[in-house]
Amino acid sequence: MSDSLKYVPFSELAHVNPGTQLPARGECTFLSMSDVTDDGKVSSSQVRDVRGSGGYTPFRDQDILFAKITPCMENGKGALVENLVSGCGFGSTEFHVLRAGGLSDSRFIAQWAQSRLLRQKAEAFMVGSAGQRRVPSAFFSHFNVPFLSLAEQRRIADLLDAMDESIGASSDCLKKLSLAKDGLVSYLFFDVLDGRRGPLIGVADVASGVTLGGSIVGVGGKFPCITVANVQDGHLDLNEVKEIFLPASAAARYTLRPGDFLMTEGGDFDKLGRGTVWRGEIEDCLYQNHIFRIRCDQSRMLPEFLSIYSASWYGKNYFRLASKQSTNLASINSTQVKSFPVPLVSLEEQRRIVSIVQAHDERIAAEKARLEKLRKLKAGLMDDLLTGRVRVNQLDELPV
Repeated sequence: MSDSLKYVPFSELAHVNPGTQLPARGECTFLSMSDVTDDGKVSSSQVRDVRGSGGYTPFRDQDILFAKITPCMENGKGALVENLVSGCGFGSTEFHVLRAGGLSDSRFIAQWAQSRLLRQKAEAFMVGSAGQRRVPSAFFSHFNVPFLSLAEQRRIADLLDAMDESIGASSDCLKKLSLAKDGLVSYLFFDVLDGRRGPLIGVADVASGVTLGGSIVGVGGKFPCITVANVQDGHLDLNEVKEIFLPASAAARYTLRPGDFLMTEGGDFDKLGRGTVWRGEIEDCLYQNHIFRIRCDQSRMLPEFLSIYSASWYGKNYFRLASKQSTNLASINSTQVKSFPVPLVSLEEQRRIVSIVQAHDERIAAEKARLEKLRKLKAGLMDDLLTGRVRVNQLDELPV
């Protein structure tokens, strides 16, 4: 950071929990914690009579709400509030209210409130018992920031707000692409389902994996083992892979082969029937007992085709109706998986459908990569510009 910068407590940049007088009667905006997002936006709101505002946190247009309780604070909950009914509102008592002073810009303060630097420092300042830890208002008097001119604050806010717009546009595009994929898959299978169908067991072998608790340390060899946490919707998360000890003869029974389709036996309702195709990412890898390994007879059914179909509305509907359900979870057994009715169509037709869907998946993957790049770029810019490590006028000197 530049030595020429003056540093002040954040509480000098923004008034913390300032007094706000709501009107004596009428209606205004009400915001609960669930009404604000992790990326600084208001996603929904209510209109309530001000006579019910007692005990809540009052605020007004251009204030910044900052979630003070765990885990909302760490997740980034908060928002710059604008266009409030009657110009004011009230909401959750778990909000701190930050208000720009005469020498500060509300959008600049909102960007600071979203920054990972401030949130990390705030997390270290939290007090209270586990699950009820909160950021005290005193934190903002201890957290020092560079004091930048109002003109520079506004330029920084303009730049970061523009980044937010790009991130929002990319996120919206990704949602539309995902919805379009659902419609595309339903359309592709609409005619296919007029043809013959048969149980999955007729074209594939279905088996459950090894019980992790059955591992005996020191007996046999050590093998990597895929668990439910590794199997995601259409991809694998291999950041952390468990290991298990088994004799080689026993491990052979549970060893995955490239082309195996992995399906988890339970979870959220919308996850039933979903999984991914194993590509041999890890040599001599086993799989857990809560995962079904489906090995297709590839002369009759492609694993990629089965993956797309099981994740489609038709597949999800079958598993939803066949599953054993509790309050928020559902599970399926091997009998239900083996009985799953699948379209019995030619390999040529299967390849055609797989090709179309994979092309759409490539568009989704490209947009995900773009969104991740934008988020990283914004995070880096926030760290540099808000701390004064890079002055906004220096960006004008960089080549386009």
